[in-house]
Amino acid sequence: MNRRSSTLGKTVRLYDRLFDRPFPYMMLLYAAPKGEEKYFQFHIQFLPFLDTQDLSFEHIPLPTNYQFAVIHSGKTRALVESGYKKRRKECEAAAAFLHVSSLRDVYLPDLERAKDMLDPLRKRAMHVVTENQRVLNSVAALKNNRIADFGKLMNASHLSQKNQFEVTIKETDSLWEAAIKYGAIGARQTGGGFGGAIVALVPTHAVQSWWNFLSKACPKASLICMS
Repeated sequence: MNRRSSTLGKTVRLYDRLFDRPFPYMMLLYAAPKGEEKYFQFHIQFLPFLDTQDLSFEHIPLPTNYQFAVIHSGKTRALVESGYKKRRKECEAAAAFLHVSSLRDVYLPDLERAKDMLDPLRKRAMHVVTENQRVLNSVAALKNNRIADFGKLMNASHLSQKNQFEVTIKETDSLWEAAIKYGAIGARQTGGGFGGAIVALVPTHAVQSWWNFLSKACPKASLICMS
């Protein structure tokens, strides 16, 4: 067992003790590629829908005849040096303004009634509130095999990160635009923002040609993993 596997095992056992519930092992499929610098391919049939508040989760079926691709923009994300900490403080301030402990407890009508909330707090809250709803809508879309709707939700998520949360950069925006242009059903920046990668949903039959076009348009991009 290598050092990474040993550390992972200890993490799983600690999780079991702390939360008195089995570790959601499907999450390992998404943690594993992050430790690989080369292309990593994995085959799964469902996604874990994790509630970060109570740690409950359910398995959401993946669309057939489509694949998720994670593409790195070539711009390394540095959260400590970026605005990530600032965004978190802005979200906390927005929650305090609305007299809630978390923006998770806020809905769109609540924001519409808060006429005196100004930017940037309004923008940050708008992203979080609408993103939470997009997650729920995405789960419903996948369960009902509405792939086009799911793709639109991915695109809306990216645009919200760009315009409301303001955490995308030109490299991830260009990569997102190219991914859609060359045939992805939907795509969005993934992770904490300020660099890093996008995730795109691509028809299986078009994956190779899609990547050929995308890699030429964005030569600094690299394929991290594909489902």
